[in-house]
Amino acid sequence: MSDPSPTCLNCGNTLCDGDKYCSACGQKTDAHLLTLTELFTNLWSSLTNLDNSAFKTFRYLWAPWKLTEFYVDGKKKSFLNPVRIFLITMVLHFSILISSFDLSNNAITKDLYTNYEKNKIYIQYKSIRNSVDTLKYLPIIQKIDTTLFKEGEQLSNDTITNLYFNETPFKLKGKDIIEMNIDTIYKKYGYTTFIDKLIAKQLVKSLKEPDQTIQYVLGNLIWAILLTILILAGFFKLLYWRKKLPYVEHLIFLLNVHSLAFVINGLIIFFSQKIFDVNAESTQVNLSISFFLIPSIIFIISLFKYYKQTFIKTTVKSGLSAVVYIITNLFLIILTGLVSFLLF
Repeated sequence: MSDPSPTCLNCGNTLCDGDKYCSACGQKTDAHLLTLTELFTNLWSSLTNLDNSAFKTFRYLWAPWKLTEFYVDGKKKSFLNPVRIFLITMVLHFSILISSFDLSNNAITKDLYTNYEKNKIYIQYKSIRNSVDTLKYLPIIQKIDTTLFKEGEQLSNDTITNLYFNETPFKLKGKDIIEMNIDTIYKKYGYTTFIDKLIAKQLVKSLKEPDQTIQYVLGNLIWAILLTILILAGFFKLLYWRKKLPYVEHLIFLLNVHSLAFVINGLIIFFSQKIFDVNAESTQVNLSISFFLIPSIIFIISLFKYYKQTFIKTTVKSGLSAVVYIITNLFLIILTGLVSFLLF
């Protein structure tokens, strides 16, 4: 009995011997191969082609286990590349997150310039006070000293930063940050090495441009999340070693789960701004719980649906995965944040 004719894994069209592409949908006939090279190579064609596959992808975005099954089974032409979905949803999520910060009302910067102006007025006031009859105007002077200028000399010694690195103090005054250029600050505080100058420069820049600093650091946290997923996929390879699944399959699964989590958390942030008083303490607590609880539920359900193990095994493995994820992510967030701060 002769072997049945091969069919396209994406659309089911009958293929002829020697065909490299399906004549119906255009997908490669070797789409069953699952490799990292294939995953990221296919990303480029996915980035430049937006058709009905986008709508089919959005339809199944809410079931990341199904999206993973479709891709692994070879239906790659009918759905967007998992990396593309991940990048799009992550960028949208961080855009909404950054927009939720009121960067125009930064308290640190406002205090910096407010104290600077108060210090200028205080210096003028001291000059006037020393030139008048102190006894004659003593009640007025005492009133001014105890109300308007109750901080007194503290205004002239306003240390904004209090950081030590490698036994080098970075105690910069607000007046110096505003009035001096960076080279003058290096000279006054004795910063001579490259790393000392870099830290001082970034401290000054972050205080004078906090909105741009926050945007830059948050933007680079994307790399921390991506690296965490790559590491977690390796952990999944060990966690589900009996299933003998390739590393890239675990990676695709995690990318799809994160894509859904980004969408849901983005919606939570967006609607909380429109509906609730985000400054209320009770609202902040409820949003924080939802922000972590809902993605956790999605993760457990997706594990149960895709890897098809018992609920107890799934719960235990989701707990282990959460520990590895949190530790790895925190480390990479700190590392990425530090590098971003130094390079900003």
